[in-house]
Amino acid sequence: MSTTGRPTGLRLTKAQKLAIEDVAGKADKDTLHTITDAAGATELDYEDGSVFDITATGDITLTYANLPAVGGIVIYATNWGAHTITLPSGTVLAGGEAASFTASGLDIITVTTKNSGTATEFLIAAQDVNAAS
Repeated sequence: MSTTGRPTGLRLTKAQKLAIEDVAGKADKDTLHTITDAAGATELDYEDGSVFDITATGDITLTYANLPAVGGIVIYATNWGAHTITLPSGTVLAGGEAASFTASGLDIITVTTKNSGTATEFLIAAQDVNAAS
């Protein structure tokens, strides 16, 4: 961790990379689903892919659909801190604290489940990052 409390040097081990490659259906989910004008009810459907690029233009109420039995999604969240973001019921926040997003910038979020989405773990993996284009 850096002195700001943000993770530094996030890298997967070889074993982690191999485990990800072995996930059933993974090849079908490596699709970036972009939502450039997110406001109101916003559904993240695993059938659309496992990576979402979402730019908030208003308050958002998130829902998840078709999450796998075990696995998750990645969210590239732009400007979420400028709006109210309501997470689905059953969402557990890492550290147990309310989520705090960047108002004008990009956060990277992971959402994982081990019970088909009945409960989800929500982790802001990185905040105010410079995204690769």
